[in-house]
Amino acid sequence: MDQFLIWLSSLEKGASVNWMYNIGLLLLLSALLWGGWLLLSSRLATIASKTHLIWDDALIDAIRALSFVMYLGVARADVIRHYGR
Repeated sequence: MDQFLIWLSSLEKGASVNWMYNIGLLLLLSALLWGGWLLLSSRLATIASKTHLIWDDALIDAIRALSFVMYLGVARADVIRHYGR
């Protein structure tokens, strides 16, 4: 935990030069978050499929589509920031 806090404070200062560690940690964190999202959405879809309401299935599908649109928005913002308009 101490190593993580040191790494986080170095990112805030902009003084982190260990880029391989940074990339590896960011990839690991994003993979864990994506896996958590997949697990949560599949469990919610399973629960929603057991009910007789149509609206909960529609809500789960809308949330999945919204998460994809948010991913595209973040990717677009990163490309614009990197290459300019």
